[in-house]
Order: sequence, then C-alpha cells, then structure tokens
Amino acid sequence: MRGSEEKIVDDTKYIFTMFTAGKSIRLLAKLAKIIGKPIGIIVSSGMEAQVTPAMIGEAIQEMASSASPEDFEQTARDLLQGTKIFREGGNVSDLNFDLDFQGRIGHLSRVLKEMFTFQYSGFLGDRADASTGTPAAVARPVRAL
Repeated sequence: MRGSEEKIVDDTKYIFTMFTAGKSIRLLAKLAKIIGKPIGIIVSSGMEAQVTPAMIGEAIQEMASSASPEDFEQTARDLLQGTKIFREGGNVSDLNFDLDFQGRIGHLSRVLKEMFTFQYSGFLGDRADASTGTPAAVARPVRAL
C-alpha cells in the first residue's frame, strides 16, 4: 500500500506519495550514479548516525556538479512526480514544476530534500528527518493520510 504524508516546506504545504517499488529502485539507481559518494557516506555512517541537513546538502551539491543540466532537471522532476500542493483556499492540485518553482529555486531544493528523505528514509536507515536531524521515530509529519 502506497502511503502519503503532508509536509510543510517554508510556507507551502505538499502531499508526498510513496513511489512504487519499481520506480523507487530505478530512481535510486539513477541517483546513485549521480550522487553515489554522499549516499555511500550516509548509509555507511551506521545505525547510530543522524542524517544531517549538511549531508543532504552535500548530496545535492554533488548532483549539481556531476549531472548535466538536463539530467539534474529530469531527476528533480522525477523525484517530485505525483506530488500535490495545497493552493490558496485549501484546494489541492498536482504540482506544476515550472510554475510552482519559478523564482523559488532555494525553496525547490528544500522540497527536494524533504521528498528524498520521505522516499528513502528506510534505505538511509530510517534514522532522520532531514530538516531537523531528529531520529525518524521521533519526527512527526503534519498529518499522515
């Protein structure tokens, strides 16, 4: 069963939906080619380690330096595929990548960090909430659906 979770990033609320197993593993393989070193560091840190925002930031920086602009954009789009956004008035709609992040690249990087943690926390040892470094067992979403 695919789970969903609401997350607030900056001033915007999103609904992230868990990828299917096939999509998750394909995207993880793609990410590993681009940011394998930081992922390896995170995974090899052990069960007692916390995934920190700095580690996620290093992974994004590695991705930016290793990937072509087209690969970087497509990977970002792939990570956010199926994401919903709360609009003014409480309406929920599909994310429009180009319009919703126009002029908000810093915000986009924070949304990607949250999505990556949501999708792959189990692979990363289910140890942390990327925004706080809090163990996942303690971190609480806005509301689980």
